[in-house]
Amino acid sequence: MRFIITILWSFAISLVLGYVLTSMGGYEFKIWPVILMGSIFSLIALFVGEGYIKEEH
Repeated sequence: MRFIITILWSFAISLVLGYVLTSMGGYEFKIWPVILMGSIFSLIALFVGEGYIKEEH
């Protein structure tokens, strides 16, 4: 269940970022770069959440 929530939040945040940044730049909003950005955010969040990326002391 947490994987689904992580993916949904990643895509929601990506949509907001994509819309705001394209509006500020004066460009038209395109969905495919946002889907790619959401996929990357989801993978990073899942790797960090599962502990694959650990901070070494």
